[in-house]
Amino acid sequence: MNRRIIYLIFFLSSILISLLYLYNRFSVATENTQSVDLEPVNDRDLTVGIIGDSWVADGHIAGTLQLALKTIGRNSTIFYSGQGGARTKEVYRNLFASKKDVFSSAFIKQKQVKYCVVCCGVNDSFGQYGKSYYAKNMCLIIKELLKYNIKPVIIELPTYGVDQLQEQLHFHNKIKNEIFAFFNSDSGVDNIKEYRAALVEELKKQLLRDKIIFVDYDVICSDYSKCPEYYSDYLHLTTQGNYWLCDEIAKSIDSDWN
Repeated sequence: MNRRIIYLIFFLSSILISLLYLYNRFSVATENTQSVDLEPVNDRDLTVGIIGDSWVADGHIAGTLQLALKTIGRNSTIFYSGQGGARTKEVYRNLFASKKDVFSSAFIKQKQVKYCVVCCGVNDSFGQYGKSYYAKNMCLIIKELLKYNIKPVIIELPTYGVDQLQEQLHFHNKIKNEIFAFFNSDSGVDNIKEYRAALVEELKKQLLRDKIIFVDYDVICSDYSKCPEYYSDYLHLTTQGNYWLCDEIAKSIDSDWN
C-alpha cells in the first residue's frame, strides 16, 4: 500500500477518534423517558436520599444530615449513593443503573423517598465541561426524581479552591484545562458563578424552579479563601464543613416538611 495512503488513513482515523472523544466528553446525557409504575408509599416517615459525587460517597454527609435533622426534632431514614469523580451526567445515568452496578442509585427511586439531596457539579466545573452541560444534566436529574414524587434538594455549586487545584495539575493537564475553559467558559478556569447562573436560568426555562428546594451554598461559604477550615483539601469538606452544609440542608427540609 502506498505510504501516503497509510499516512492519510492514520490522519483521518486520528481525527475521527478525537471527534468521538470530544463528543462523548461534552455531550449532555440522553433523557431516559421510561416510566415505572410503583405502588404509592403512604407512610409519613421522613425519608431522604442523597446522590452525587465523592462528597456523598464516603457517607459523612448522610450521617451528619441525619444528626442535623434529629437535632431539630426530625427523625429520619437516610439512603445515599455517591461516585467519586462523578460528573452530573454520570449521576443522572446512575439513577438507571442495574443493581449489579456498585454506583447504582436506582434504589433511591424505588424507595420513593420524600426528598433527595443532589450534591454534584464540582467535577463538571473543574473539568471545564461547560455551563450548559452542567445545567442541562442537573435538570435531567431533577425531572427524573419528580417522576417518583420525590422532591429534589439541590445544593448550589459549591465554592472550592479552583485556582489552587489548577496549579497542582501536571503541565499537560493544566494546558488542557485552559484550552477547554477557553472554548467553554466566559470567565476562564474559575467558572463557578457562570455555572450557577446557567443552572438558575435553565431551571426557569424548564419551569422547575418552584418544584425544588434550593440550598444557597453562599450561606455556608461564599468564598473558599474565607473558610479554609471547612475544607480538608481544595475540594472536599472537613467535619466542620459537613456540619454547616447539613445544618442548612436540614433547615431547608424542615421548613418544607411543615
